[in-house]
Amino acid sequence: MSNQINSDVFFILIALIIAALLGFLIGWLMRTVKLNALKKSLDACYKSNEDLKLKFEEEMEQKDFDSQIEVLKKAPIPTPKSETKIDEGIKVASTYNAKPTPAPSLTKPQFNKAEAKDILGKTIKENDLKIVEGIGPKIAEILNNDGITTWEQLGNAPISRLKNILSDAGERFAFHKPDTWPKQSKLAAEYNWNELKKLQDYLDGGKEPSK
Repeated sequence: MSNQINSDVFFILIALIIAALLGFLIGWLMRTVKLNALKKSLDACYKSNEDLKLKFEEEMEQKDFDSQIEVLKKAPIPTPKSETKIDEGIKVASTYNAKPTPAPSLTKPQFNKAEAKDILGKTIKENDLKIVEGIGPKIAEILNNDGITTWEQLGNAPISRLKNILSDAGERFAFHKPDTWPKQSKLAAEYNWNELKKLQDYLDGGKEPSK
């Protein structure tokens, strides 16, 4: 009889331990899911705030441009100068329909905010690292603090360095995978918006989609 009681008590204890472990695991999983959902919500808020700031800056630039146009319209038209003469009344002859052949441009193309917005569907700011899928405001700040402040710098950064930066920033960022960040950033640095859009449509949250 005593052995039976001891056996029952043992099984009850085992059942309680298993139930406690299950409860702990379920609680940990629910906490992880809530934290991930909260992170996504915060990132979305940051991005929305950035878009609003950029839109405001764009509107202010347009107002400044319009005001400059109005000033130019009101400016007096300069009086043409008299034709230059050589010696005694001989006019300087101009080359008939001569148009200088433009020299090949060696400078980098200018950043075109309107073109980028038309292709990517959102307003962006030059060298804003958040254009890279997988990078939110906090990660962009971490990269900036480590000396990566432009698309070109991120495009040339070794993946091993990016992983070390994220790992040093703490557990919250260590799980991110920066494998595609340099490639995306190189396309942005080249203003190759069409290829960047194709690549980001293919990626899943900035990562290669699982097969």
